[in-house]
Amino acid sequence: MKEFDFGEVTDLDSIVGMLKMAFSLEEWEQMIQIADQLHTQVHQVYEQQQLERTKGGQPRTLHMKRPLVYYLGFSQLTKGIAFQKQGKYEFSRECVEKYAELGWVDGLNEEGLQEVEDYRTLAKANTYTLDLL
Repeated sequence: MKEFDFGEVTDLDSIVGMLKMAFSLEEWEQMIQIADQLHTQVHQVYEQQQLERTKGGQPRTLHMKRPLVYYLGFSQLTKGIAFQKQGKYEFSRECVEKYAELGWVDGLNEEGLQEVEDYRTLAKANTYTLDLL
């Protein structure tokens, strides 16, 4: 399969769609790779936004339907699911720990704070699932 250039993607929701498709096709390795790319892109955008905040510059233009923190959490959530499906429970648990506490993200509005709380709740449920497995 040809490598996809994620650096050209300006719509994070298209990457979310790719993750959902990989899940439906049970392509766990692809899911992990796409989740890593999403996380990398989102983290770069976040760091750039923080830098631009202090300097007053223009951040990279991305199209997002949700707050940036959603994509940070979603990348780790889907990566954790892929590891779980592969039976790699410790790796999955590491991902859960990453999206369990996203309150470190600066500049969250009410919608972003709700996303943080939603991921915190999902993390509790998924921790119980991993404990059972």
